[in-house]
Amino acid sequence: IPSVFQRFCDLSNAIKDSAEKNGTKLMWNETLGFMGTCPSNLGTGLRASVMVVLPEFNKLMSSENHADKELLETVCAAFDLQPRGSAGEHSAAEGGKFDVSNKQRLGFSEVQLVQKMIDGVSRVVELEQKLAAGATPDEIRALIAVPAETAAPTAEAAPAAAEAPKEEAAAAPAAEAEAPKAEEAAAAV
Repeated sequence: IPSVFQRFCDLSNAIKDSAEKNGTKLMWNETLGFMGTCPSNLGTGLRASVMVVLPEFNKLMSSENHADKELLETVCAAFDLQPRGSAGEHSAAEGGKFDVSNKQRLGFSEVQLVQKMIDGVSRVVELEQKLAAGATPDEIRALIAVPAETAAPTAEAAPAAAEAPKEEAAAAPAAEAEAPKAEEAAAAV
């Protein structure tokens, strides 16, 4: 994930540099961050995702019980994640393979969003393993009902390595908007 994130940062910086060389700038707003054509992508617009095989959650999707069918959706929501099928939004998860990404786009730096995705997906995989070991859907729901401070670390509670980039991100609105330096961002992830 760190090498993918570094490539993302390099590409973001290259796009910004190219725009500036052509005498233009990317659209930026002090309050909303980067501006694009889709409101869900305001701010960083970063949708960090991974493909993950979750056969136990996938089996529950054919359950007669509606709550069990929605268990993966419920679990992901608890960690600010969004599951999609193998071929994207509203598609089936072929072979139990899901595309899981961060749900939030506003109010967080790129580093924070990637870290939230990593932390959340790690928890989803742990819960998948509990299902495989015989846990019931009700037991999984009980586990995610635990207060967020004890359930999973958030971007705010991420390791100290992420602290420096968060401070930089907080100062970014005062300075000209720049993508994070790839080596700093990748090190934090």
